[in-house]
Amino acid sequence: MNYCRKCGNQMPDDSVFCSKCGCNQNDSIGNSASPSEESIYQNTDNEHTHYSSNDKRDINIVNIAFYIAAVIFVTGFLIVASVKNWF
Repeated sequence: MNYCRKCGNQMPDDSVFCSKCGCNQNDSIGNSASPSEESIYQNTDNEHTHYSSNDKRDINIVNIAFYIAAVIFVTGFLIVASVKNWF
């Protein structure tokens, strides 16, 4: 078993990407036999901030939908306000 050089997750020997953080294990630094204590402690604070590309896409879709809904709401409010002479 190998360990991810970024997050310390235990991985099968033939893994190219970490299943936990998605880090490429075959780039210029190469595989490490075991994670250093320092890397494990550094990444425990950030382990909840890693998003897969699907998660990022979902977050972007939700943000776009929110902004569209906000624009529609404000536009509707301004139309009603101008018809009823609120301003």
